[in-house]
Amino acid sequence: MQEVRELISILSVMINRDTIDLRYLEQIADSEQVTALGYCVRYAQKHLIDGKKNLIQIVDELEEVMQNKSLAELCESTSSVSCMAVPRRQEIFACFDRYRALRLV
Repeated sequence: MQEVRELISILSVMINRDTIDLRYLEQIADSEQVTALGYCVRYAQKHLIDGKKNLIQIVDELEEVMQNKSLAELCESTSSVSCMAVPRRQEIFACFDRYRALRLV
């Protein structure tokens, strides 16, 4: 399964061997948001991307998970929640846009 392996810097995240470069997202304030974005991508790959949903529907569901359940649901662990901050909708879209290995179908 895809796994968020490491935070490369405050402005990029690595999922397996693919780097998502978030340098030009001006509203990202800290590494906690970058970490949450990485877990959003991983959660979407495991649970939401099924070839039937478009990106808007996937982001809607991610926001619902974060609002109704918690950030712990994204990483499937309560131990990582303390190092995450809820990203904004446009940052989630921008992260997916920059993930070159993403396949929605």
